Amino acid sequence: MPMTKGVLTLLPAPEGYNVDFAHPQRQAEIETYWVAAVGNFLALLFIGQRVYTKLAVLRTFQLEDGFLVAAWITSIGTQAVLLHMFSVGVVGVHAWEISLDQYNFYSILILVAPVIYAPCSGFAKLTLLLFYRRISPQTWFQWSITTMICIVVGYTIVIFFSLIFACNPIAKNWDITITEGYCINRAALYIVTAVLGILTDVILLVLPIPMVLGLQMPNLQKAGLLLMFTIGSLTVVTSIVRLVILLPVLTNTDQPWAIAFPCTWICAEANLLVICCSLPTLRKFFRDVAPKIIGESDNSPSAPTHFPGHTNLRTFGRSSNKRKQYNKFGESEYGMMTLNEEPSDHNLRGDRDRMQRRKNQVDAGSADKGHTWDAGSRGDGDSVRAIVQTKTMTVFYSDEENHN
Repeated sequence: MPMTKGVLTLLPAPEGYNVDFAHPQRQAEIETYWVAAVGNFLALLFIGQRVYTKLAVLRTFQLEDGFLVAAWITSIGTQAVLLHMFSVGVVGVHAWEISLDQYNFYSILILVAPVIYAPCSGFAKLTLLLFYRRISPQTWFQWSITTMICIVVGYTIVIFFSLIFACNPIAKNWDITITEGYCINRAALYIVTAVLGILTDVILLVLPIPMVLGLQMPNLQKAGLLLMFTIGSLTVVTSIVRLVILLPVLTNTDQPWAIAFPCTWICAEANLLVICCSLPTLRKFFRDVAPKIIGESDNSPSAPTHFPGHTNLRTFGRSSNKRKQYNKFGESEYGMMTLNEEPSDHNLRGDRDRMQRRKNQVDAGSADKGHTWDAGSRGDGDSVRAIVQTKTMTVFYSDEENHN
């Protein structure tokens, strides 16, 4: 090991370089602080609106929400480790301007960060996949989602333990003075990790497109959904950039200096994972908190609809199961259109005038029999009355009137 100004270092300083251990040359420090600060602020806002929407508006908290919270926590943990490395001066500096003990400390932290980040990425992808399962009940789509869930869980577990047990003995991961034992090709492991992340991100982007294109809705709404999925896959861009930057780093002997900007991109990507997974509830959030922002008002269909003269009007009948599969669309708890097999599983939203016209048709004894129910009784946070068409005899019941 070379000795520089009486300090044992990993690498000797280049000829003519003025080594200053007290004030070493730095790079990417300020940039990383800013990226982490802004990213964490935005991530907190987005996950906050999702948790509020699910708990206060929809009154439900599902498995994917738990995965998203786990992704957020591990995202913060990953960034905390990286920021600590910058704050103590063991990353973004040259290896010849830190002592050997500092380099060993760098080696510990640079191992801990990806170990925490691997489950962060896995939790985020599981959040999106569980959300995708609600888009359509079609068999091929459900099998595709299940297959992707198994792949994500499998490679996340493999990467997690491969990082921890990359060397034998394990301490060889961070103690440069240990010469006995062996390590796997960690450069190849990092490349495989990045490539798998990019591939799964691309699949997550492409997978829902056929379902969205098949929806019976205006093209503008389809474009909006596709835009949401595209924004939700921005991590593809950050993953590709990180891989491009990482490749030359892996062969660079001055690791603390070379790894600085990849750390910056990891901070950006970690926050984007949380933000993108929080997008599906955004429309529902604004509908409840600030409807005018999305072009709705307090008299929008999201408000409870009450027909005059018919308090708590309900009709009962058996809906037909012979209609074409997936020909009904309802609005899910995320405020987006989804395919569903049973019409009664979701609210059929429409404007107030259209619902009034349908109600009048039912009261007038039109050929199409009505079946109404109170969606608010389902506890999904809405009190919207809706109507579906059935082929059964209708019996009306009202607290104020009796219809024979």
